[in-house]
Amino acid sequence: MESMEKNIKEESFEALPDNNLRLLLDTIEGINQTKEFKSVLVESMEAIRLIMNSEASSLMLIDKDTGELYVSMPTGPVKTDIAGKRIPKDKGISGWVVSQKRPYLTNSPSESEHFYGDLVEGFKTRNIICVPLINRENEVIGVMQALNRRDGAEFTSRDVPVMQALASHITSAIERTRMIDRLHDRLKQKDTIIAEIHHRIKNNLQVILSIVETEAMDLEAGNPKDVLSDVAHRIKSMAKLHEMLSEKNLENRVELGGYLRQLSE
Repeated sequence: MESMEKNIKEESFEALPDNNLRLLLDTIEGINQTKEFKSVLVESMEAIRLIMNSEASSLMLIDKDTGELYVSMPTGPVKTDIAGKRIPKDKGISGWVVSQKRPYLTNSPSESEHFYGDLVEGFKTRNIICVPLINRENEVIGVMQALNRRDGAEFTSRDVPVMQALASHITSAIERTRMIDRLHDRLKQKDTIIAEIHHRIKNNLQVILSIVETEAMDLEAGNPKDVLSDVAHRIKSMAKLHEMLSEKNLENRVELGGYLRQLSE
């Protein structure tokens, strides 16, 4: 409750009906606790649509590879048609919000110099409120918007803090989920490397066995001490390679020159 009060002005609470306030509180609690990222985004976008009493809502994220904004989670009558749609991050109202890191509200989008146009036919934007998703590094990772307040009503400045509160918590959830995904990827990579090392150990043990059996054939003709010394050196050479292919070596590579230098030493 305390963190939410920092983001939402008191008058914004007063402007919300009791059922919408309860929905807002439940949505924020769900965002902060859930580990099922996609489901909470769906619920959050639906909550925005209900709280804002709008026909549609959407979450647009920045593609790190292309820099474009893409519709990640839409709701409303044309959600299937606009899902995945892309626009340049410097175009439209959403592009302005990204560049300025500020909310944007208009009840006459067709008269706005920033309006990019409707993404699909069959949906006409009458009014829009758009807020940025800003992470802890003060980077904008996307935008969140509500479109077309029902019953011909207009969005007001009181709606902005409510949207910003949800945007703040959704941003935290996105960043938290991305970090967890990165950790999972690293764990999978380590598991793969460890499995490969075990496989190599098995193969090398077989090589050691072959070495011992080969040297044993010449044991009577040669000096037993020299034979055992040769076997020990060969085992040490493979042990050094295993050391260099330890689990800390996530690239799963060994620099040949360095390996040979250590062997010669």
